[in-house]
Amino acid sequence: MLATGVEAPDFSLPDSNGNTVALKDFRGKWVVFWWYPEANSSGCSVQAASLERSLDDLTNDGVVLIGASFNTVAQNDEFACDKSLRLVLLSDPDKVVGEKYKVIRDPSDRHPTKPHRYTYVIDPQGTVVHAEDANQVPLQDYGPHVVELVRKLRAASEK
Repeated sequence: MLATGVEAPDFSLPDSNGNTVALKDFRGKWVVFWWYPEANSSGCSVQAASLERSLDDLTNDGVVLIGASFNTVAQNDEFACDKSLRLVLLSDPDKVVGEKYKVIRDPSDRHPTKPHRYTYVIDPQGTVVHAEDANQVPLQDYGPHVVELVRKLRAASEK
């Protein structure tokens, strides 16, 4: 997992519609960059549904929410369509960005080909101000957790 206080590595990846999304395009905004192991899996579906329910709160707060996995564009598109998700879901099948964000699992891990379920909060200057293993929060409550977390981080940064 990346340490807090480091500059968030830039990335440019395709979303579920095939459009390129780059972190640099969101400079000046708060970004929540969450990694999920597998599109359409039960745990990822629960987490995504919770984030989807919180998307309007995050957007109204000026926060950009970006998900990523090692799935293909087609798999993420199917996931978004199947679950009626408006979420931005990025595809990193070559694991290049996953390597930069330290979500690659150990080869001896139970699911060595899937990324860790890590979430990073990136401030408007591009610094990682929070990093967490999302498995430590009930996935059905993950959206409200992220809203509260970002609000606290923003408030602390404004002091």
